[in-house]
Amino acid sequence: MEHLIQFGVNIDDEALKKAIMVSASNVVIKEVKDQLCIGADWRRSDRVRQIISDEVLKWLNDNSEAILDLSAKLVSEKVMRSKAMKEKIINQE
Repeated sequence: MEHLIQFGVNIDDEALKKAIMVSASNVVIKEVKDQLCIGADWRRSDRVRQIISDEVLKWLNDNSEAILDLSAKLVSEKVMRSKAMKEKIINQE
């Protein structure tokens, strides 16, 4: 037996993109700091901070489509597993 279920999800794309980019940026910066073994005083070096910032921005720009595609997939999977969506599916049957 087949069921056709239609639903709509309204997501603020710009806010989602910004949140994803900030989160990805924080993850990359933490990983760079960990790999360089930079202690808590890493921010004192403007040159190191600028290099890291430039590299993170370059990496994010180069990979933004892949990051956003994966994030959209994860968000849609999360929405489909949500209690509210399950209730809508049950109510449509």
